[in-house]
Amino acid sequence: MAKKIFEKGTANKYIILFLSLVLLGVFLFILGRMEYYYTHQVFENAVEFKKKYLRDSVNNLISDIDATRTDTIDMYHYLLFSNKTHIENKVKIYGPDAVQNYFDEHFQQIGWAYFIYDNTTKKIIQDKLNLVPDSWEEDENFIKKLFTAYSTIEYKNSTIVYGVLHSALDSYMEEVVRSKIHRYYYSEDSHIWVNKIINFNGGQNYAIRLIHPNIPSSEGQYLSTDMQDAVGGFPYLDELEGIKNNNGECFYSYYFLKKGSVDVGKKLTYGKLYPDYNWIVCMGIYYDDIEQDISGTSTKLRTIVFKIAMPVVSLFLLLLLLALFLQVRADQKKYALSSQPLKNKVDFDTLTHANSHQFGVEELDFAYRKFTNGISVSPAIMLLDVDHFTVINNTYGKEEGDRVLKEIIKKIYDTIRSSDIIIRWNEDEFIGVFYGLTPNNIESFAKKLLSAVNSLAINCNGNIIHATISLGFTFFKESDTGYEVAVRRADNALYESKCNGRNQFRIR
Repeated sequence: MAKKIFEKGTANKYIILFLSLVLLGVFLFILGRMEYYYTHQVFENAVEFKKKYLRDSVNNLISDIDATRTDTIDMYHYLLFSNKTHIENKVKIYGPDAVQNYFDEHFQQIGWAYFIYDNTTKKIIQDKLNLVPDSWEEDENFIKKLFTAYSTIEYKNSTIVYGVLHSALDSYMEEVVRSKIHRYYYSEDSHIWVNKIINFNGGQNYAIRLIHPNIPSSEGQYLSTDMQDAVGGFPYLDELEGIKNNNGECFYSYYFLKKGSVDVGKKLTYGKLYPDYNWIVCMGIYYDDIEQDISGTSTKLRTIVFKIAMPVVSLFLLLLLLALFLQVRADQKKYALSSQPLKNKVDFDTLTHANSHQFGVEELDFAYRKFTNGISVSPAIMLLDVDHFTVINNTYGKEEGDRVLKEIIKKIYDTIRSSDIIIRWNEDEFIGVFYGLTPNNIESFAKKLLSAVNSLAINCNGNIIHATISLGFTFFKESDTGYEVAVRRADNALYESKCNGRNQFRIR
């Protein structure tokens, strides 16, 4: 009997031990699965946020490129129109060579060129840059392909064709974009670079590294799709195929040497094609900071769960869920705080501290939807453009031009209400959204803005600049199909202001 009791007690001990081990195994298995799901989900959310940051940053730069290019072309047309009479008078007095002399004296760095052909024979009389082939026939389409902006002068029995070459505009835009990218600063060791595609079929020397702020010595280097990254991947092949197969944009990853370090890190990269120049504008960011945060979170989670759950095994599942809940909330707060600088980078223009283009799109769409749903009346929508800004840039330099923009926007912020919204829409175009401003008050409000900017005296390289602005106002209408319609209407009003002498406003 004693032996049976002993054997039964021993058996019960083994049963208890077995059940305890099973319970512990279940506990560890559940913990492991929850930890895996949690860390995986947080990681995926962080990656998606960083993808949005990369895409928005690249798109903001491309919007700036488009705006700068449009303004530069407008400036070329303006110079052609404003100087044509002077050039014609010079040609009448001094002959065709006066064209070249006038360019050398006034516009040496802009990239002007000209050629002369006989009106009767159509043969080329003068073409110092060999712009026109021997098979020339009077062809306006050929001239348009050659010049960004051009004009003609009739001289005796010949025609002088002169203007700004497309190649000159292309070179100028490349330098402007290089200056922007080298000057911009982004957090977490991220940066933007540009590759220029020569051959979309890939292979040897398919592209040139055009701009790279982290490795400026590599600018001008030829790239090949068989080049490998630090672990044997083919990043340039992945980039090219992604661009071709995904409507001109793609995300991809590769391994690259970190700046100022011997360590290799995995980078998440976004690339988008700028088709006018066959540029791929890229931006990348390392995965390391996400992985480090996830690793630290997992360690803390495991410690908290064991400390709370082990003393009371019967309650460990409930305590585990509580610990996970608290940890998830703490981690969400942590990521909300850590992601705020990235959000600010996307929502605000780093130069003028106005709201960014991306923020403006969302704000205008939100205001339009409230108006169409009858929730609120339309705010006043203002389009602002700095008069002759391209001329200021070309005369005093890009840095001084940027400073002029900052001074003007600072003055405007000093003049308007704290609740008013200013958005940097393009290079020197800004949109204002003013809730509560009615059509009856537009005139006094616009005059106050014009007067405030007129009062500025900005020192640019020792020269005092009195910058002016032109304004266009509008409100949403019932017939509008989107906020874009109102923006175009404000742009038309702005155009009227400029055509009528600038430094004024119009409302439509």
